[in-house]
Order: sequence, then structure tokens, then C-alpha cells
Amino acid sequence: RGLAMAPSASAPAEGGPKDAPEGPDDETEVVEEQRVYGCDVIQEASVLLELPQVCAATAQALFHRFYARRSFMRHDVRHVAMGVLFLAAKVEESPRRIRDVLNVFNALFQLRDGEKELQPIDLHSSKYANMKTLVLNTERDVLAELGFILYTEHPHKFILNYVKLLCTDPALEKPLAQLAWNVINDSARTTVCLRFSPEAICCAAISMAARSLGLPLPTKPPWWEIFDVSKDDVDQVCGVMVDLYGRTKAKYVHLKGQRPTAAALRAAPSSGPLVSGDEAAQPRTTGDMTPDQRAAVGEVAPGLDTAAPPPRSGPVGAANG
Repeated sequence: RGLAMAPSASAPAEGGPKDAPEGPDDETEVVEEQRVYGCDVIQEASVLLELPQVCAATAQALFHRFYARRSFMRHDVRHVAMGVLFLAAKVEESPRRIRDVLNVFNALFQLRDGEKELQPIDLHSSKYANMKTLVLNTERDVLAELGFILYTEHPHKFILNYVKLLCTDPALEKPLAQLAWNVINDSARTTVCLRFSPEAICCAAISMAARSLGLPLPTKPPWWEIFDVSKDDVDQVCGVMVDLYGRTKAKYVHLKGQRPTAAALRAAPSSGPLVSGDEAAQPRTTGDMTPDQRAAVGEVAPGLDTAAPPPRSGPVGAANG
């Protein structure tokens, strides 16, 4: 269903050491927040650019597919959000001028950062030239990473037919379809599009919408089996959506240049140390130290309740406040 991803032979788009590890990130809180943030600004920008909803959904799917292989530490979420929406608009035959895309995102980023007075971007400035280059480079790297396989099948195409089959009350048909449509739009902020079929996402949206309206659905036979969907998949998607609705509004965190996560370290080829020679030579634990080194740093006596320092390669949330 358009989820195949070919290996990328291109160099990293946004600089950094060439031998730095690259791979998906651990699903830490800060990574999950940036994932939601990126999809939020894609949705908002698509509305301001007067793009059809399918463009936003395609851009969000490309966004998730790209970060399934790449790290937030190497590819800034704002740059990728701009690049995938610019690309998705062309994929869905609703292209927009790059100057319009940059102006909209520039205004959104200022609003998200709490700026009271918006400063329009000067088309003759170096800032505009740099942003344009970033978008074009990101578009190129997304295409290379996904192997030019950009087709995505969205759950939206099933929702109206499913609702007509399940809803026996014509008066509730439109409210049920609208609520389920909203849930599907919100689901694009999560990775369910990579983990579950469009039919499963559609059934989960109908289940949540029907529960909100107090509308009973057939159980004999179970209604989800009509669409060849398992109850476990429906429950898992609903659980992801409940977690999403319990989150606060996502904020931007600059992660580019941070130390790679454990997942990125595992994904990197084992061709020597992933740090500089001087850093690799440093002892990692007190067990690796000589007696003189342990005396210098001062080991904590057993039994004392002290706060341990954060791990060097742990979540980056603490580093960003």
C-alpha cells in the first residue's frame, strides 16, 4: 500500500559528520512531540494554501515514512514539513508556488514561536534563498529515500461507503461520517498509517464516532469482520488516538545536532566507534576506570539514594528543557 521504501544512496541533506549514525529514533516523548508538531503545521499550512485534504494526508504519510528511516537529530522537522507538503501538492496535482509555501510556513513558524508581529519574508533576502534551498533539498532527499514510491491509499476513500452500510438511521448518517472523517484526519498525526491498513483505520474511526454519538453497531456478526479487519487492530488504533487526544499542543524543539538516540546507534553500521577518537578513549563507567580515576571522580557509596546523572545517549528531552 505504498509503504515500500528503497535504500537511499544520497548524502545527508542537512550536513553533519558523514560518519554519524543515521536511523529511526526511539519513541521518546520529545520525538513523539516533534512528530505531532510536524503534522500539525502541515495540516495548518495546507488550509492556508487552500489545498484539498488529500494533499495534507499525503504529505503527512510521506513525513512519517521519511522519519521511519531517518532521524529527527539529522533532519529538522520544520524543513521536512515544508518539503513534504511542497512535494505532496505536486503528487496530488495541486501544485503551489514555492514562494507561497515559504510565506505560509514562515508565518506559521512565527505564530508557533509566540511572535506578536509577523514579519513577512523578503523575496530578495538571503533568508528566502536559504529556505528555498532547504525545501528543494528536502524534496530531493524524500524522493531518494522513498525510492520515488509516493502512492498512498488513504482511509478517507472508504468512510462514506462504510457508514452507509452500518448506519440504519439516515438522520445519524451525516454526523457519523463527519465525526469519523475528523478522527481519520487526526490519525494522520500518528504512525498508524504505517502500521495498519486504511480499512482498519477507517473502522477505528467509525467505532470512536459511533461511541461518541451513542450509536450501536452490529455485533452478530461483528461489523468489523465485514471489512476484513480484526478487532485487535481496531482496538490498537483507538488506543493510539486516545493517547493523541490526551496530549497538549505540541511545541517545536530544535533537535538537529543532538547526540543520536539508541535506535540510531543500533541502526548504524558497526564500522568502529561512533564518536571521535578522543571521546572513544574515555572510560564509560567507573568499572572501566583505574583506581586513580575512580578516586578523582568520587564513587557513590552503596545504599545512598542519590540522583544519577542523565545518560550520555539517552532521551534528548532533558537537554532541551
